[in-house]
Amino acid sequence: MSQRQSIFFIESFSGQRKQRRYTLELFRETDNGYRLIRSRFNNELGLLDEEKHTLAASKEELKRTNLGNGRLVKLLKKSEWWQNDDK
Repeated sequence: MSQRQSIFFIESFSGQRKQRRYTLELFRETDNGYRLIRSRFNNELGLLDEEKHTLAASKEELKRTNLGNGRLVKLLKKSEWWQNDDK
């Protein structure tokens, strides 16, 4: 694998006019580790407000990491990929 591979992606919006956009994307890195990127965008201004990166050497380590309790994290934890014990 020459570049990281996207495993999971989800986005959601908030506000009456969808002013905020939230994304969560999980990648498999070239060293077989994982990178989880959580982002918050201001759609009115077209700006990235916040971006958090979480790195883990294995799926088990990622599962032990405190990822918070946000809506997108809950959806990740309910996903087939998260529930599956495969590496």
